[in-house]
Amino acid sequence: MQYTAEDYKILDELQEISIENFEAKYPIIEGLIIALNMGKAGNIPLKDQLVKMKTRMVKELSKKMAKVEDYSMTIRERLEGGYLKGALEVASVMTKKYFNESVTSDLEKKISQLINLCGDLRGMYSIGQIKSNKMATA
Repeated sequence: MQYTAEDYKILDELQEISIENFEAKYPIIEGLIIALNMGKAGNIPLKDQLVKMKTRMVKELSKKMAKVEDYSMTIRERLEGGYLKGALEVASVMTKKYFNESVTSDLEKKISQLINLCGDLRGMYSIGQIKSNKMATA
């Protein structure tokens, strides 16, 4: 795939990427990073930008998820009221919701993959080698 100068601007605007548009931009960001770093020793400035983006987006996502519902007060009230079954039901709902919503871990995995692609890609000239670079550097 060939990238235009307009495509490369996305790497200069990583601070503007939000949780809402990250998924749509991920494939092009990944391709650009591979194109820039293939056969090179790494790109520390870009890696630093991605680390900052990851920190910002995880914090933003945590704030959004915290606003959804606070189960702790409900569980506490039910426990203090002696309603153990009700507290267990709320804990069950909370647990199911937590494990079904893997947004945070998916986001972190994808950004971590981008960060790993900023590492040493010398001698790696196939997509399989590049994508498995994560295993080599672990």
